Amino acid sequence: LILGGGDVMGAAETGTGKTGAFGIPLIQLIHESLTGAEPGGADKGREKPEIQMSMEDKEALFNIDAGGSMCSATSQAAWAGGRANICIKQGKYFFEVSCVQVSGTVRVGVATGGAAYNLGTCANGFGFGGTAKKSNGGKFVDFGRPYSEGDCVGCYLDLAANTIGFTHNGADMGPAFDLPAHLKGKGFYPAVCLKCSAVAVNFGATPFKYAPPAGFLPLAQASPAHVIFSAEQGAGGSAGATPLAILLEPSRDLAEQTLQCLQDYKKHMSAPRIAAMLAVGGVDMAAQVRELKQGAHIVVGTPGRIEDLVKGGKLSCAKVLAHILVCVCARARVRV
Repeated sequence: LILGGGDVMGAAETGTGKTGAFGIPLIQLIHESLTGAEPGGADKGREKPEIQMSMEDKEALFNIDAGGSMCSATSQAAWAGGRANICIKQGKYFFEVSCVQVSGTVRVGVATGGAAYNLGTCANGFGFGGTAKKSNGGKFVDFGRPYSEGDCVGCYLDLAANTIGFTHNGADMGPAFDLPAHLKGKGFYPAVCLKCSAVAVNFGATPFKYAPPAGFLPLAQASPAHVIFSAEQGAGGSAGATPLAILLEPSRDLAEQTLQCLQDYKKHMSAPRIAAMLAVGGVDMAAQVRELKQGAHIVVGTPGRIEDLVKGGKLSCAKVLAHILVCVCARARVRV
């Protein structure tokens, strides 16, 4: 039933193998969805989504053209930011931003899904601005060269060395940031923040103006094992995270047990990586919201907390492939 795309409500005694019965096919279903395979093994031949700036993961004043590459913000007073539709989890990748029109200021870099759109003003965003300042956590420090209209800024991310660097018209200015310990292992989105300016973002689907530094690949050539598209894991914008499966358990203890089983089942899967998380009451909801924005394909939770997240716009069911409700009872019988 699960592999066929159906929703499932099950009832079984403890120790009967119910978690494996729904957990293993659920992981297969999600794996096939992420890799473009038809459930059951047939290949749908689905093409990899096009990398572009996200139409959802942005502020209202941040404008994006239909092609997903031209970005602009017309306000002279306020910053406006947005992120790409792809999250980099591993590897060494590069993208570039060409300054088409600059009457204000441009800032380029990377950020986690839960970072502020005003790039570099919180601990989870890393930016390089046209005034030759790098910024993180609201601290602005001299770095590199100023840039403006007609210039091209490249950003390269090395998640093996945990560094972020920039180029200016092809000249490598070197690493600007070392990732702090709390962000190692996290995913990062290419990000742009503008004030009264317009830029063109190139992820490498078309030739770059300037070649990436040695050892870095265009983001458009990223291995599927190294990235996750926000359509698969949920963008960090106001639309809320969009997992591919939701598992409801009647208690916090059972939800925790189920999550641990899923972690065991999928521990050898890395292409693509499948992320699962816990959403239960009695703990800080803000932390769960941040984890959702980082990207969760499977959410295991209790009904009350899941309802709160959905009603609060933090969790979307728009892309859910399977809803599974698990009942544990003394007798394997349930009336719906």
